[in-house]
Amino acid sequence: MHKESRILILLLFFTSSISAEELKCKYFGIYQNYMCEMSNVFNSTQEITSVAGEHVNGKGIPDVKAFYVKRESLTKYVPTKVCSFLYNINIMNINGYFLVEINKNIFFGCPKLNHISIENIDLKELDEDLLAEAPSIEKFSLSYTKVEVLKKNFFKNNQKLKWVVLRTNNFKIIETEFPPTITYLSITNNLCVNGHYISIMTDAMTLSAFAQKVYEKCSNRTNETETKFMSYDAIKSRIIDEQAKDHRDKIMTLFEEFQTINFKLNWNKLSSLQNSYIQDRINITNELRSTLNRLDKLQASAKNQMEIVMRVTSLIEKDSNVLEDELEKKSNELQDINIELLSKVSNIYVVIILLMCLQVLMASGFAVYGYYHRYY
Repeated sequence: MHKESRILILLLFFTSSISAEELKCKYFGIYQNYMCEMSNVFNSTQEITSVAGEHVNGKGIPDVKAFYVKRESLTKYVPTKVCSFLYNINIMNINGYFLVEINKNIFFGCPKLNHISIENIDLKELDEDLLAEAPSIEKFSLSYTKVEVLKKNFFKNNQKLKWVVLRTNNFKIIETEFPPTITYLSITNNLCVNGHYISIMTDAMTLSAFAQKVYEKCSNRTNETETKFMSYDAIKSRIIDEQAKDHRDKIMTLFEEFQTINFKLNWNKLSSLQNSYIQDRINITNELRSTLNRLDKLQASAKNQMEIVMRVTSLIEKDSNVLEDELEKKSNELQDINIELLSKVSNIYVVIILLMCLQVLMASGFAVYGYYHRYY
């Protein structure tokens, strides 16, 4: 083989090994938490071609519900098209101090993906269209990162989001619009804002009002320019002062709201318990009625069987009386027959005795007659 051909083959092999790779999984977990923990390192954005790893407890690919990249991983990239092989994934948890990029294609082709969690990364900015390939997710978490900016269209394609946690990051700018479907939103312990929204608890504040508050605190470019010249500790101190001022003004209002909410919660709880009690009572009543109907049927059946037993018993008693009468009559007839038979037997014995006596007399007569002729 020519030297050039060998070089070409080696180049093709090297290129294919770069563009395609096997995902190695460490499988663990039980029930709905059975997951693949990525155990190999990717040094470029690669589309996986196969998945390897030893399953536990007789499980297989269809049982894998989560994909996990742990924070101690040395990988720089997360492979794409993971769901082409792990097709039942509904949770992706991406960690990694060494990650240099998170590509939107990671979430491509994952129809069952419901929850995305990104934690412990050193990236300062995420792509605006990072979640474009995951329109059906309902939960998103971004925590313990150095991310400073969330751009305007970050949640544009995620109109099913209900639960969002943006906790403990370095947010200076938050421009994204939050979908109206959100019921829980936490943006605590960040540089520009510290607060949360819960639809059940905060009747006085709507999601749009909370989002406007976030926008006012985190979208001011003047504040952004100002914070560039401030230290991290100074920024934290400033945020604490602003929060303390806001909290002092709202303590009484919050206390009154707490009492109102507490009353509502207790009322809702009592109402829920009452509804539960009513439903349980209805269920128990229905079961009791069903049981009573079965008992009535059993009682009617027992009554019918008792009547049959009584009729049979009456017939048996009647037949028994008839049999006793017949037996007594036959016994009397047998007794009469025995008496008559005894009488006849007695007469026969008398005749026999008379015949025996006659025989003896005749024998005696013949003996006397013979003796007489012999000697006379």
